Amino acid sequence: MVPDAAMFTTLFRLLAEFGLVFPPVIAAMFRAMITLEGTLDRLAPGFQIIEETRKMAASWLGDLLGPASLRDAATDEVLGLLPVLRRLPRRLDRITTSLERGTLTTSVRLLGDDRDRQFIASMAGRAALAVVGTAFGIISVMLIGVHGGPLFRPSAAGTGGTSLFHVFGYTLLFLSLVLILRVIIAITHEGI
Repeated sequence: MVPDAAMFTTLFRLLAEFGLVFPPVIAAMFRAMITLEGTLDRLAPGFQIIEETRKMAASWLGDLLGPASLRDAATDEVLGLLPVLRRLPRRLDRITTSLERGTLTTSVRLLGDDRDRQFIASMAGRAALAVVGTAFGIISVMLIGVHGGPLFRPSAAGTGGTSLFHVFGYTLLFLSLVLILRVIIAITHEGI
C-alpha cells in the first residue's frame, strides 16, 4: 500500500475498531505526516515522499558515517580528554609513591547519600517505636498484675470494682499492641 492519507485513515480506523490506541506522540507524528503528504501532493503532484525520504536518510547517514565526520568526532573526543590525559601521569606517580611509602589513604563519607540517611532515620524511628511499645507492654502487664489500688468504678454491691491500675494496664497494653503492629507492618511493607 502506498503510504498516503488513505493508508493512515485506514490504519486509524482499524486500530479504533479493535480498541487499540497509539501513544499521543506517535498519533501526532502520523497526523503531521498526513498533513505533509497532503501539502506535498498539492504542491508537487506525484512526489514520492517515501523514496525521497530514503534517499535523504541514506545521504545523511553517508555524511554522518563518512571518514571526515568520524575523524572530526574522534578529534573532538581526544581534545576533550587532553586535560585528563595530561594530569594522569602525575596522579599515577603520586599513587604509586603513596603505595610504596604505605601512606595511601582513602576517605569515605558516612551517610553521604540521601537514601542512606533516610534508611537510617526510618530504622531509628522503627527501633524507637519498638522500644516504646515493648516498654508499654511490660508496664501494662505489671499494672494488670497488681491487686488492689484505687477503684475506677466501684461495683453497685460494694464488693469491689475495676481497679484504676487495671484500666491503665489495659490501655497501655492496647497502645503497646498498636505500636508494635505499626513497626511490623512498616517492616513487611518495605520488605526489609
